[in-house]
Amino acid sequence: MLIIPAEHPLDWKRPPVITLLLILLNCLIYFGYQGGDQEREETAVRTYLDGGLLNRERALFSEDFSTRRELDRDEREYLDGMRRQDLAALILHDLEFEHGLHQRAEYRADNAWQAARQKAEAARDQISSMRFGFIPARFTVEGLFGAMFLHGSFDHLL
Repeated sequence: MLIIPAEHPLDWKRPPVITLLLILLNCLIYFGYQGGDQEREETAVRTYLDGGLLNRERALFSEDFSTRRELDRDEREYLDGMRRQDLAALILHDLEFEHGLHQRAEYRADNAWQAARQKAEAARDQISSMRFGFIPARFTVEGLFGAMFLHGSFDHLL
């Protein structure tokens, strides 16, 4: 639903300067900064896959995700049959799984696993929604204010 305030016609002798500047700022952020998110996402996924993390974490993630989301058999089969890149992106963005993984004894005991995971997480954290988005579990002032200017898609920007 699109709501356009039409109760009063615009008076271009006294234009809504602040509103127009906010629209311009949002457009600049979306096209200038967020436009690189696809490349940042691909880099994070490549880093995750190159580190061998999918082989180590696939079964752990599948079990954890299926339990948390109460997946039925068909949904579980779909999850298990996902393309490697898509599954890697899903795992990287699942902060609840990440938190649980960091608590696991086998993860804490394996320095190579931790180093590969930290590298992939650092690449993922360059994506605008992770860097400037509001994530309650990772509260920052930057995220609180940055989220006001981020948009999920061109349709969202419009």
